[in-house]
Amino acid sequence: MDQKEIKKTWRKLIVPFLIGITILVTSILAHRLGSKRPGPQTIWLFSGILGGVLTLFPSLKMLKFNKYLNKNGLK
Repeated sequence: MDQKEIKKTWRKLIVPFLIGITILVTSILAHRLGSKRPGPQTIWLFSGILGGVLTLFPSLKMLKFNKYLNKNGLK
């Protein structure tokens, strides 16, 4: 695995992570500061769950990839 492939893999992992963080933060802020009616609250709850999932899975993959790089001395 060369440097170009490592950069591509990191980019593939970081982009969904950053999107997930953005969705999660936006949904938390909208939930806390937005309308207190049940409809919008439910929408922000589900978008918060989506943001959490989009943050969790790429972060686990990043940890695995980092361990792989350290194990094989590629870092």
